[in-house]
Amino acid sequence: MHERVIVRQKIISQYCTREQIGNLLGLNCDKRWKIADRRANTDIIERCHGWIINSGIPEDAALEAHLEALLGKLANYSDQIMKLAERDLLEFSCVIYTEVPALNFNKVVLQRITALGTSAST
Repeated sequence: MHERVIVRQKIISQYCTREQIGNLLGLNCDKRWKIADRRANTDIIERCHGWIINSGIPEDAALEAHLEALLGKLANYSDQIMKLAERDLLEFSCVIYTEVPALNFNKVVLQRITALGTSAST
């Protein structure tokens, strides 16, 4: 099995629509939804608006490359992201599909993630 890596920033809001989130950040997202949307292939109805931006690089790239790519995309928008973090749920997530689980972050990466006012999920 080849390793697959997905790194993304997710914003979940009861207050801002998906359009408002995108407008506030000035960024295009990779996935978004609104309250009452049905989640694909499920019976789940969304209770909040959502907005996701991915690293944008191939899933077979190294975790460090994904982190740099996404943190680089978000770097100029940290003030806007911090504003959203005041009342919305922000999650910076790393998903790794591999046969041998091993994950750690260096101090600088963790500082850059927490500087956005977001939680880290692995």
